[in-house]
Amino acid sequence: MSGVVFLQSCTISHHEDKQSESEKQIKEFDKRNAKYSANDNDGSGPNDSIRWVDHTKTSPLVLVAPHATNHHRKSRPKVADLYTGGITEMVADKLNASALTTTGKVSDWHDNWKTREDKFTRVLKGLPDNAIVVELHGMDDSSSEEPVSVGTGDRPSPMTDDIVRRLSETLHGQVDIDAGFNAQASYTVTDFMQKRGHSAMQIEMNHAIRDPKQGQTPSTIARLSTAFREALTDLPTLDTKPTREQEAPAPNIDKVRESEKKKPSSKKNSTNLEPEPSSSSSKRSKSKSKSKSKSSRRSSTSTKKKSKSSRTSERANSDREPKRRSSDDN
Repeated sequence: MSGVVFLQSCTISHHEDKQSESEKQIKEFDKRNAKYSANDNDGSGPNDSIRWVDHTKTSPLVLVAPHATNHHRKSRPKVADLYTGGITEMVADKLNASALTTTGKVSDWHDNWKTREDKFTRVLKGLPDNAIVVELHGMDDSSSEEPVSVGTGDRPSPMTDDIVRRLSETLHGQVDIDAGFNAQASYTVTDFMQKRGHSAMQIEMNHAIRDPKQGQTPSTIARLSTAFREALTDLPTLDTKPTREQEAPAPNIDKVRESEKKKPSSKKNSTNLEPEPSSSSSKRSKSKSKSKSKSSRRSSTSTKKKSKSSRTSERANSDREPKRRSSDDN
């Protein structure tokens, strides 16, 4: 009996330690994010101020939170993509990657990169040729059937394809690809940097997985970090230039889902991230989770193919705001 009591005590202690670690991470996150949420999300700095941590000499990955503070879209004020600044900082720190975030209210630059001249654009224009740019955004929970939506723009590269693949694996397929947020609009950082010859893409996260009050922020940071870290290990074998033609297949994304096309679909998780299996999970539980993951990834495959077939027609309307952009202003 004493042995059983001891095991139960160990289990409780392990749970408390895990909970305590999560609480520490959320506390650290709140501290990091305070500069962005200050002054009703105008940020703690003056207008157009930024935070730039440069590690481009040791890592090609550059994480960008262009809407960490309040900004404008089509000359109208827009609320910040809440918590994206803190998430960007913490993920970048885990990877020793560069991080560019806005820390003050962004002036109205009329969505025109040709006339925009501020610290933010000067950093982007000064990035080395091998820089891989990933912008992190926030979307409303109802904007996508999945908690994460990625946009690969008009000129994806093998490297950005690989990041999408790794992200899909890490999130158990809970990723929409080039659906509502394809990053093809001319005002996006992704489009701007792709036209400058860089690998670039954007990642949209729903509110539930960003909000520390809902407890998923540490998991979001950990999973993003894992996906980027694994993609960077593939870097020596991948081209970082956006050379792939508009209608050409995505070599990594399509290959990883090819075997899933004929399998029956299952209901998708629309808000929360699927929990990681614990070390004590049974093989049957892991198999079930894997099956669900594959089904969800297949849904993203059909979305990707639909998006590709309509890229040409979408490009004509690429500057049009998606109907359900981030609604953190609610």
